[in-house]
Amino acid sequence: MGKFLIISIPTYNRADKLSRILSLFLQEIIKSQFKDEIGIFISNNGSTDNTMSAIISFDEKFTRAGIQFEYENKNKNIGMDLNYLNMIHAPNAKYIWFFSDDDVLFENRIDGLMTSIKKHMPSVCNFSFIQKPYDSCNFRYKGLNEGIYTDVKEYPTLVTTKISSCILSTKHLGGYVIDDEVVVGTCWAYIPYIFSNLLEDNKLLIYPYPVASSDDDHLQLRYDPIVFTNLYGLIESIYKKYNRECDFKQSKIIKPVPMFTDINFLIKFITDEVVLDDTHVEMIKKRIMLNLLDYKLWLDFRMYKNILKLLFFTSRLKVFNVLGIK
Repeated sequence: MGKFLIISIPTYNRADKLSRILSLFLQEIIKSQFKDEIGIFISNNGSTDNTMSAIISFDEKFTRAGIQFEYENKNKNIGMDLNYLNMIHAPNAKYIWFFSDDDVLFENRIDGLMTSIKKHMPSVCNFSFIQKPYDSCNFRYKGLNEGIYTDVKEYPTLVTTKISSCILSTKHLGGYVIDDEVVVGTCWAYIPYIFSNLLEDNKLLIYPYPVASSDDDHLQLRYDPIVFTNLYGLIESIYKKYNRECDFKQSKIIKPVPMFTDINFLIKFITDEVVLDDTHVEMIKKRIMLNLLDYKLWLDFRMYKNILKLLFFTSRLKVFNVLGIK
């Protein structure tokens, strides 16, 4: 018999971080009243460190505790997007909770979350995920009540697309056929499943309480803005497939996603290759950390882009001088 909830964790060369999150889930599931209804599934994406040893060690610990623990070990790294796609249909459960191997679970949160899901039986559950530098509550959920939201036009701004904050019903997962050629390389392979679930059965459960967070290393990450262009493009394409209205104005999907570099970032914004309207700005504001002049600042995109445009049209040389480029 399948479980009510399977926690699916994709991993690659993060043995220490994987061990940390598995330890947290082990202690939290053991003390949960829903212990018998929860399982763990790990997809090791061809790790070359000691990830497999950590998985085998935790397999024994979870098994001794009477908690279902399954894993899959790939012979080589197939890429993040394909790993997500392969994990979608692997667990036998009513709900799948994808959880990033480098994120952190808070104490005593599982029972409240499970109780809410069982009460509402949503197509997708979103909880407040603390993406640093936020430190208390996801800004988009402030003032919202726990419950079901049914306005499909609100979903693109309500849904937190951070993978660890989404719990999906498996009821409609088989009804949406993913085009690998479209999603592989976007960094968002799981997004079509989230929004197709919602458009099939418009029951979004907002659980506006912090359940998990990124770790401190998240502050060191750099994202190319193309990542977010791909996100909005995928969401809009799904809405079009279902003949539903979407407020997004851009549908461009750009692949592959390059590594972040300051000069590429600036050129894309200055030349309008990447367009962010006001709706998008509020969604991704403060997500991308810039380090111009060795300062690590979280900047407002509109102000930043306008300043750079002024510099650009005044003199390209000034832009290069700001960046320290000879």
